Amino acid sequence: ATITSGNLVIATAGKGLALGGTGAANTLTDFETGSWTPVYQGAGGTSGGAYGAQSGTYTKIGQLVHLQAYVQATNKGTLTGSLKIGGFPFTVNPTNQSAGAIGYQIGYNLGSGHNLALWVYSGDFAYLYQAGGTSNSAGLTTGDTDTAIITAFSITYHTNQ
Repeated sequence: ATITSGNLVIATAGKGLALGGTGAANTLTDFETGSWTPVYQGAGGTSGGAYGAQSGTYTKIGQLVHLQAYVQATNKGTLTGSLKIGGFPFTVNPTNQSAGAIGYQIGYNLGSGHNLALWVYSGDFAYLYQAGGTSNSAGLTTGDTDTAIITAFSITYHTNQ
């Protein structure tokens, strides 16, 4: 079925909804929402963490993924190496790197004038970075945090899935 009103065309095109025309490029065949569980990770290893809260939601439209999350570690446990937030519901397309905004953080020992940021470039996780101040940016290590840490964030990235 096709509905046309002026320049607006809405059509069901086989397997999906077509907007603006009936061609394959106009067809939305993949839309999904759901929940996921964010976790703190160390690039060199992770063990013994305890959480007070872990909640995440996602919206996936085609290969574009938007995540929102709140994660609270009451004890980060043993994390070694660069600090990551993992558990993403879809892996990152490594040719489309992305950065995300941190809305709220507690327990990070950042340099003067630095803000916390996320950076994704592969896998199912994002590295935590401190950005700003007198230097460009630097990846956080697990030593850059207190025992208890809280992070709330949103990020949008591309996937191959």
